[in-house]
Amino acid sequence: ARLRRDYRLRGSSLSVAGLATLWLHQALQEGRAQGRHGLSGRDLQALALRVAQQLQDLHLKSWKDDGDISEEEYVHAMLLLKAQDRAASQIYAPLKASLAKYPNMLLNLQNLFDRADSRGCAFLSRADVARMYRHRSWRLHPSCMDGRPLSDEELEDPEDLARQLVEAMDVDLDGMVSYSEFVAFCVGRRKKEVKLHLYDLSRGSGGQFKWLLGESMAQIWHTGVVAFDKEYFFSSDTIFDSPGKTSFGEPAQVRSLGYTFWNQDEL
Repeated sequence: ARLRRDYRLRGSSLSVAGLATLWLHQALQEGRAQGRHGLSGRDLQALALRVAQQLQDLHLKSWKDDGDISEEEYVHAMLLLKAQDRAASQIYAPLKASLAKYPNMLLNLQNLFDRADSRGCAFLSRADVARMYRHRSWRLHPSCMDGRPLSDEELEDPEDLARQLVEAMDVDLDGMVSYSEFVAFCVGRRKKEVKLHLYDLSRGSGGQFKWLLGESMAQIWHTGVVAFDKEYFFSSDTIFDSPGKTSFGEPAQVRSLGYTFWNQDEL
């Protein structure tokens, strides 16, 4: 609601260039709030580049440099800036495709999110989500992919539904749901875990070559990245195989790299 008031106070006419200036100003304010005063030219250049990259991912309705931004696009842009999480860059393509079919979808999603954001902080807690289920304001199914809403009978345990939904949406594992994570889920994206497989090519005998490799090279590592039920690795070219079933044998270590909303076709 506050962002909509801000937009209307600007006379409902904000260009892409104006939004870039506004974003840069806000980023500078955030830097000062974090104690970073007197930013160098390099710092300013990095901020300007970040703003430019984020704006590039926001052309939802074929913006022109001298064209006006709609209210929902302004709210969308400012909420993404607030979130600053990995989901923000991953929702552009599916959201644009959804808007081509349902032009009012962005506004409807923002209204749903705004109703749940009782503190106005642009992040939802599990309690916020449980409240929406309890009041029958949300019927989002935590695991269904076909868009089927929850029935009244399925809404009997709002706390458990909230736990499931936050777990499904929370891609950066901070226990909260950002606006971009919420939108990603609503346009059909589901988080997938990404893992790193580490193989010791020396089979434990790397220590014998400390005289050649140095004290820090007790193992000779090869790595593979596991995503979408495939393991990708380099072997004269980037290829893939079944996870843990490559010619390198069993991985010596498996590390989680977090989660992604990208899908396999976008690799």
